[in-house]
Amino acid sequence: MPRRPVFWARPIAGALLAAGAACSGGSKPSPRPFTSLSPADMQKPLPSPLPDVAAVVNGEAITSRNVALAARQLTSVVITTEKQGPLMREAMYKLITRELLFQEARDRNLVPDEKAMEQMYNEARVPYKDDAAWKEFLGKQGMDEQTLRTELRVRYTIKALLDQEAGKLPPVDEAQARTFYGANPKMFESGERVKVSQILLRIPAEMPLARRAELRTRLESVLLRARKGEDFAKLAGEYSEDPGSKGKGGQLGVIVRGTLHPNLEKAAFALKPGEVSDVVETPNGFYIIKLTERLPSVKLSFEEVQPKIRDYVTRHWREQGVEQLLNALKGKAHIEIYL
Repeated sequence: MPRRPVFWARPIAGALLAAGAACSGGSKPSPRPFTSLSPADMQKPLPSPLPDVAAVVNGEAITSRNVALAARQLTSVVITTEKQGPLMREAMYKLITRELLFQEARDRNLVPDEKAMEQMYNEARVPYKDDAAWKEFLGKQGMDEQTLRTELRVRYTIKALLDQEAGKLPPVDEAQARTFYGANPKMFESGERVKVSQILLRIPAEMPLARRAELRTRLESVLLRARKGEDFAKLAGEYSEDPGSKGKGGQLGVIVRGTLHPNLEKAAFALKPGEVSDVVETPNGFYIIKLTERLPSVKLSFEEVQPKIRDYVTRHWREQGVEQLLNALKGKAHIEIYL
């Protein structure tokens, strides 16, 4: 079976591309069996030079180059020499896990969702204005169109396996949800709440920077009027471009943490009652926020949170199911480690 590439959405740093290229021609040390990676294993120096093959899973090779590409996605900073070993081994572990799941899906004769695969491919293609730009991007990932499609097929084949496993789980009933609710009271505290109103000027897509500056200046003039005592609700009705709150004087109602854009939330929770924020920018537009009232935390009723409890418990059961499946697959697999 041909080697399967790994698709990573972000550009790969030159340092690790060089590390991946150095894999070719590397020696092949003696393998060691794989069970799990201990902290001591993670900290061991990498072999030098790196072997072409980092691991073999039931006869299927995982290349050190693919491990290097995967390791780059685990951090947003330049990988130092001391961090390279742990990151490479963490990435190798993830690719071994991925390979085990893919092989199991293949053994069960599961097939990927072709329509979903094509949609994902097309969505990845959208930001690139023409074929040349698209191929240039893929080339920077060490890929072409065919290898990307192969990667998507692997990804969606694994998804078919995980969906099949999830389908074996029973639904979370009300008694189980109530038990969880009673056992985890702190999870259902709302936290501090605030009542706020807003005035929004939207930023259309692709708006020139000069026009954005004009919008900000326009809202700053409205802000000055609000701080001088003009009625905020009247100003919202006149200037705000949010249809949901404009007709209500800009009122958003009661807000809890985690429901607004982080920039808006930071501004809102920093205010005192009656205060108006500075102009706040988000990808959606420019805002000013007025805090009307601070409210204490309350315990959410079971009826309010029951759907979220069911979702949470279902996700937990799915994670447990995948972990049990992986342990079973590892127990019967022949895995050799060279990295």
